[in-house]
Amino acid sequence: MAAVARITPHPDTVRHLEWLMAGWPQGAALEMRVLPTARRKGIVLTGYFADPAAAAHAVARYSDGRGQVYAGLNPRRVTGRPDAVLRPARPGGAGSTAHILAITAVLLDFDPVRPSGVSSTDEELAAARAAAALMADEMSQERSTRPLMLCSGNGVHLLFRVPPQNPAAFSPRLRTYLFMAAARYSSPGVHLDTAVHDAPRIAKVAGTIAAKGPCTAERPHRRAAILEWADPVPATHEAETICSLPPGGPGGDRPAGCSGNSTNAGPLARMGFTSEADLRFVLERCLFMEHCRQQAASLPEPLWYAMICNLAPFGAAGRAAIHKLSRPYPRYSRRETEAKITHALRSAPGPTTCATIAEMGFVCPAMADGLCPARAPAALARAVRRGAPADIAAGDLLLSAADRARSVALVGIPAAGRQILAAVPAPAVRPAFLARAARTLLAAGYTRAMAYHALRAAPLGQGIPAASLLAAIDAALDRPAAGPEAQGPEAQRP
Repeated sequence: MAAVARITPHPDTVRHLEWLMAGWPQGAALEMRVLPTARRKGIVLTGYFADPAAAAHAVARYSDGRGQVYAGLNPRRVTGRPDAVLRPARPGGAGSTAHILAITAVLLDFDPVRPSGVSSTDEELAAARAAAALMADEMSQERSTRPLMLCSGNGVHLLFRVPPQNPAAFSPRLRTYLFMAAARYSSPGVHLDTAVHDAPRIAKVAGTIAAKGPCTAERPHRRAAILEWADPVPATHEAETICSLPPGGPGGDRPAGCSGNSTNAGPLARMGFTSEADLRFVLERCLFMEHCRQQAASLPEPLWYAMICNLAPFGAAGRAAIHKLSRPYPRYSRRETEAKITHALRSAPGPTTCATIAEMGFVCPAMADGLCPARAPAALARAVRRGAPADIAAGDLLLSAADRARSVALVGIPAAGRQILAAVPAPAVRPAFLARAARTLLAAGYTRAMAYHALRAAPLGQGIPAASLLAAIDAALDRPAAGPEAQGPEAQRP
């Protein structure tokens, strides 16, 4: 009988398992578990391994989606030497709490909120990655702990090592830590799992496919992967922090002092701005956000807080955007900025409106000219989608930066307008090109508002100030040009 060819495991599988087993004591075993998929009914397989390479080879044949491959995060105690063979699982095996030698790894599982039993969309996965990246950045900057970041196929995992901990004492305190992390980093669109504190916890293995529900273009099956590498160095400071916390308590009780999203309990946190595409649209198209970006080094306190109130409802991705826009300020402090975000989420009645922002010193040209349908920057994408007014919705796209090169073809501009807008590269734009483009669009039946938004959406209009676009359109209409964009006060934040 011909020998069965040995399947080479994915490199990420080997690296992931090596990371987990680094520093484990002699005789400790890694548990590998293969679960059947919904489409491939079968039994659960489990095996115990002393070598990560052997474990990777054992599960390689299931890594293409034939099974769902998981690994135990913490070392198991087995009788004799691990046999390095996958067998049908039996109740009470070495995966039970009594067989865990110590807790050596902590899992932070960022899972997109979505219908059960299906894979995540690309947008949902991106939101989970943004939330995980925010926590990873803060751990690195504030506590010198850089976690390993993995895509689990449908969400994002952060893993960090801790010195060996007694499961009975450490696990309840880890539960408290997870509730505190969830209160800070969860959002309406991303859930940080607080149930992964148990010592026998298993997690998805990198390099293997996650096959949840039907595989569709919108919700595809993906291969789990290492996103950002970190050496398996024990995070002593993080372990000390966890050990200092009160135990989480039994059953479903919340740990003392933790109340889910308690830091996000105000009206602003309940606004429901969960779409990362909407956030990108606000950051790319809103002239107030453009002003905040251009004047970041000297943005006055009231306008800075108005920016925070409009981005904070977008969850972890909004927080990341706030820090990015705040960082150029000479006296920027991550701690102060986080305190402002928390204050806004607890106390602000809603996003600061464009009218209030105008009273603070920045008068948006699009608002003054009646071109913007939104009452507040945070609601810009929603307002455009609602079609208020309809001619603005006709010329706007809700596209990400990566789609801008294709925006002209997608918006449905008449052939003549499409040709001129697509032909001119943005860096080579001259006033004559803007005027010609404006005349072409107006001749095709575009209103002033439609022409303005179509020009902003096209490669031709990238980086062109709103006042210049409006001036080109007004010149084509033979009407007085719009006034220059208001810059707002230049005072330093106190």
